Amino acid sequence: MLRSRNFGNRFNTRSFAILMDVGDRSGSEEVGAVTVCADTQLWDPFFKICRDVVCDAAGFILRDGVCVQVEDFNVTDTDEDTTNSTDLERPISNATQATEFLLCPKYFLNGSDFEVRDNSTVYVPLYDRTYSAGQFELRDGELVICAVSADLSKFDQALSYISLLCLAASVICLTLHLLAFCLVSEIRNLSGKNLAALSVCLLVGYICFLVMPSQAPGEPGCAALAVIMYAAFIASFFWMNIMAFDVFTTLRKATKELRVASGRHLGRFLLYTIYVTLMTSAVLAAAMIAEHGGSTPAAYRPGFGDRVCWFSRRRALMAFFAVPLAAVMGINVVLFVSSALMIRETTRSTQSMTCGPSKVNLRLYSRLAVIMGLSWVVGLVAGWLDFPPLWYAFVVLNTLQGVFIFVSFTLAEKVRHKVSRAAASWTSGGGERSLTESNVNTDSSGLTVTKTRM
Repeated sequence: MLRSRNFGNRFNTRSFAILMDVGDRSGSEEVGAVTVCADTQLWDPFFKICRDVVCDAAGFILRDGVCVQVEDFNVTDTDEDTTNSTDLERPISNATQATEFLLCPKYFLNGSDFEVRDNSTVYVPLYDRTYSAGQFELRDGELVICAVSADLSKFDQALSYISLLCLAASVICLTLHLLAFCLVSEIRNLSGKNLAALSVCLLVGYICFLVMPSQAPGEPGCAALAVIMYAAFIASFFWMNIMAFDVFTTLRKATKELRVASGRHLGRFLLYTIYVTLMTSAVLAAAMIAEHGGSTPAAYRPGFGDRVCWFSRRRALMAFFAVPLAAVMGINVVLFVSSALMIRETTRSTQSMTCGPSKVNLRLYSRLAVIMGLSWVVGLVAGWLDFPPLWYAFVVLNTLQGVFIFVSFTLAEKVRHKVSRAAASWTSGGGERSLTESNVNTDSSGLTVTKTRM
């Protein structure tokens, strides 16, 4: 696989906006790209021209930049067969002849574009690549090679740099939050565990995205990175769903049963973990079945790592990422609205809230939910409308989620104090001492939660 010698151009396709690039006005079906070439052409990023492309294996035509068998499409596609075929069509008599070179879409390079070094290799200077036997053919003075193509990048370089800087800041902040979670036992209650699980998912997704440029599309490492990142972000959606549900149930107990639940609730956290694992596995399994299922239409095959280390096809991105996101966020909105209504009814009927800390929890988690939900919705709208300012808003809001968690929760006054005490205890040799001497519980934001029964 060729790597561009211009890192800036290559990194440009790694803007965080590609995660929600579900549509494009140019008609391109490739995530993160726009097309300027005809249906029978591909963009050569090195020569910077549209090249005619042929599929010279009998029974194959060009579709979305790849050679596919005619049988995979409707009869209406046959009119285009002559457009995408060539007089050099060769039949495939057995599986051993179905080589990668035979089945790939091909370019024809002029004699001035390459050098014949010996009887078995040729060199293309602008590609900076040497082709060995089986990777090329010489036909009438022209070099025939597998297409080295890439559509023009949809997103400008500024978005890539914004993504890099903001994600780096979020990775640092999420790491610090998880460190505080490990140091202070008092914030390792149920809400704290939920927030820590969400932080882990975001941290994995962000790190995968940051290492994207180190992997070349089409390689196994790129595909593996895409799948891991996909699973991490899907899991983060379901952990937000858990947080919304947990706030709702806490408020319902406080307002209906007049009590505030406290403690670590290991059993409930285990159930939450099982829920997130099962739901994430189900969504991931559906995407993998579509990826490897022979009956799946090409447009709905995710193409993990084919063109970028993420989804490669926009329709698949919509079906397996945008739709689950919209469903989860819809449920979260209902849960948060219901929680807000309970607070409103309680404040009207009582002079003081017996579940004051839960009200604060709702406010903090609601802010987190708004940042997550709104930012992904902005991405959906940006993908649908293809409006550049919305892409900037989406990238900034989403890549700074880790910073928001750190500022809103880890930097809460009581959490800061407890982290300072824990750090002092460890540095003074009392590392085994646990900060659990207080009779007052704290939630993950460091706010006190008083046990109340009536």
